[in-house]
Amino acid sequence: MDKALNKRYSFLLLLLPFAFLFIFFYYPILFIIQKAFYIDGNFSFQAFVNLLQQPWQRYVLAFTVKQAILSLALTVAIGLPISLIFTYYEFPFKKQFKALMMVPFVLPGISVALGFILFYGQQGFVNKILSYFNTNIQILYSLKAILLAHAFYNVPLFVKMLNDTLENFNKNLVISARTLGSGKLYSFYKVVLPCIMPSIINVSILIFLYCFMSFGIILVLGGVKYTTIEVNIYTLVKHMLETEKGIALSFIQIIISLIMLNLANYFSRKHQKMSDQIRGAKQFCSPLLKQISSIKVLSLVVLLLFLVFIISPLVSIFVYAFKSFVPFLTKLFSYDPYIGTQMYQPILNSVLLGLLVALFALLISLLFRISLAGKPYRKFIENLILLPLGISGITFSLGYLFIFRPPTFNSFALLVIAQTIICLPFCYTAVSTAIDTVNVRIIYSANLLGANQIKAYLSIVLPLIYKPIITALSFSFAISLGEISSASMLANRFVTIPISIYRYISARQFASATNMSLLLVLTAIFAFTLSERLKFNKQRRKIR
Repeated sequence: MDKALNKRYSFLLLLLPFAFLFIFFYYPILFIIQKAFYIDGNFSFQAFVNLLQQPWQRYVLAFTVKQAILSLALTVAIGLPISLIFTYYEFPFKKQFKALMMVPFVLPGISVALGFILFYGQQGFVNKILSYFNTNIQILYSLKAILLAHAFYNVPLFVKMLNDTLENFNKNLVISARTLGSGKLYSFYKVVLPCIMPSIINVSILIFLYCFMSFGIILVLGGVKYTTIEVNIYTLVKHMLETEKGIALSFIQIIISLIMLNLANYFSRKHQKMSDQIRGAKQFCSPLLKQISSIKVLSLVVLLLFLVFIISPLVSIFVYAFKSFVPFLTKLFSYDPYIGTQMYQPILNSVLLGLLVALFALLISLLFRISLAGKPYRKFIENLILLPLGISGITFSLGYLFIFRPPTFNSFALLVIAQTIICLPFCYTAVSTAIDTVNVRIIYSANLLGANQIKAYLSIVLPLIYKPIITALSFSFAISLGEISSASMLANRFVTIPISIYRYISARQFASATNMSLLLVLTAIFAFTLSERLKFNKQRRKIR
């Protein structure tokens, strides 16, 4: 009897977060799919025929795939040598370099785009230096700018994932090949490369998907000529009011995304299987600055160029904002016609939005993970939770515009829900991984002593994993803070920091855009610093 009650209780516990996920993610996606094929109640392919008959729409489809492939190629070309340098060489400040390298991955796309404008623009730092030599470069609002910005974003991800694989590669396999007479390059080509190929393909598919669904970077750096599916859906729906074409494009994007996600899932399993086989004695790191050779000199040059590539857009924002930041702060309570509200309002809106999103994402993640404990269908449900990683915010936000309308839902409520969906896969992964490290016998013991599932987790498990929970909250807050795709579709009068930065850039008000972007970066840094402080204080109290 008690067992039956526990099963029913567990099922009801799972039903609540699953209902949220279905209503606010899967239902809008299914609605878009249905809407793409039914016109006036009749099944028809006419929406796709009308779309593909237009040369411009065919160009957008082709260009989206083209720029994603080229962005991936550039990312691999930069990331592969950097990964090898990190794996095989030891050098000063290596840990700090790795930490710095991950900064772009948590930066909002709109801030990255602004940094590129300030660094590579006509009046940017690069062209100011080149003007002394009576020359300049034209990068912005071109394919080159898009590729560089995507590489800036995705090289850290490529390096981290590949470096993790290479660091755990069994060096004895290479030693055996060298003993049999193979040279360094040949042994890498014949032994190492085939073993790490599933990892390379897995991360490459994810990077292709990120570039394919890129929004903020394309919106700012692409211009009209270099429009992608994501930006085109936004333009068709919000500005041209051609929702039929926007829905058809959304369906095409969903299909491509699902194909790439299935491929990523397949190669992820292959990568995991191969990792288990090649795991062993770790690689020995050679000092980069001792016994200098031509390959070490080349590696050092590559590292320095990569360092400049990573920090230059960020430094540009700080340097450009330095002169006008204090005057900007004095005007925070003034009305600004460029953003249509007082200047402090986007900051307040974004912080409030980020806090609510972080809390809701954590709550739903915990409900999912607690209710899935020991269930045979856990893996299946987890795949459903992680699917929003591969579906753009633009696409399911488009469904919101049809399904959830005022006065039932206002733009703020919809934004909280949409961004909670976007943050949920990241938050759930962090929480679930942390809970998996807790000895399950502790929970069983609590259950035997009369504590139900929720009480056992709240009183025993959560205090043991408070650090990952704080990290999950910080990342969810940071993601919400810089999220622009759902905000562009759903926010009407509700202005967030990314929306205000985009409006400033569109109006060529780069000083205000830079200062607002600096506030965005500082707020994110403050959130992460506060989270680390909370971890430290709690650990200190625990020690006492």
